[in-house]
Amino acid sequence: MSSMSDIFRVIEHTVPSHRQNDALVLSVKQYIPLDNPNPRSDDVTIIGAPGNGHVKELYEPLWEELYHRSKTAGFRIRSIWIADGTHQGKSGLLNDGRLQNDVDWLDHSHDLRHLINLKHADMPGPIVGIGHSMGGTQLAYLSLLQPHLLHSLILIEPGIDEPSPTSAVQQGIARCAQLSLNSPDIWPSIQAAQEFTARNPLFQTWDPRVVRRWLHYGLRNVSSTGTGTAPSLQQHNHSTAIPVTLTTPRHQEMLVYKRPTESLTASSDSPPSRNTHSPYYRPEPHRVLSRLPHLQPSTLYLIGGRSPLCAPHLRELRLRYTGTGRYMSPGVHTH
Repeated sequence: MSSMSDIFRVIEHTVPSHRQNDALVLSVKQYIPLDNPNPRSDDVTIIGAPGNGHVKELYEPLWEELYHRSKTAGFRIRSIWIADGTHQGKSGLLNDGRLQNDVDWLDHSHDLRHLINLKHADMPGPIVGIGHSMGGTQLAYLSLLQPHLLHSLILIEPGIDEPSPTSAVQQGIARCAQLSLNSPDIWPSIQAAQEFTARNPLFQTWDPRVVRRWLHYGLRNVSSTGTGTAPSLQQHNHSTAIPVTLTTPRHQEMLVYKRPTESLTASSDSPPSRNTHSPYYRPEPHRVLSRLPHLQPSTLYLIGGRSPLCAPHLRELRLRYTGTGRYMSPGVHTH
């Protein structure tokens, strides 16, 4: 991980969230290229948004790649900002004891707008949003909240889909939730966690730099010295068998994947079924899909070639919706 310090000056910030009733904070990292101490007015500010259960540091290899490619692509990076959601990563540890059990994905959109307002002197435009999975949904919604705030969006497999419980995203969310439930969330030592990742097919598909960051930042020592019920965040001690657990607790991951459906009374002619009345749901994918016609920034959807979350019909649906509303840009089908 030393290459990051060769490229960026990394600054950690702790800033308040937008919420008035809860004294929640965000853990934020800012990456400033060492070779750009005097940025120009057109240098790019990047704001990132992680996927569920992905601590913000997992995206550092992506920032490295963007930095190197900027040298030949004709743009300069002013700085890169990324925050853990209030219930995830280091933010979740800082907010221990104040978190509720009903998570709305789009609260983070408001928190990011608040962050940009607080740090506006250091975050001038053009601002490009790069969001992964849930983070893509959040950045799209941020652009709907404040249409001219972001210049462009790069949405990596965003959670944006139709409301049906059988839709690709909803089914993908269900699979991710099941995977999370079936995976261990505590190991007797960091060495045991390393062995687990080495034989886990999921981690074998990751860039090794990302795996190293998951072991370093995605896990924490189990300790009794933290505040409230959460263990404290500590450096892993490789010489002792200290148990380690997930930095983002599994129950917080599950609260993002699944929101319980309130009890419904069946009518005699239309009994509920799993296709129409799933016991769990997520409203945000459809809330954002329905407003995609009003999305102002230029938008790039980045989808894996074999992604189960983004079948061809869903890709077509997003393209048909994005930016095509009245008085908006004409959308992709007119180009």
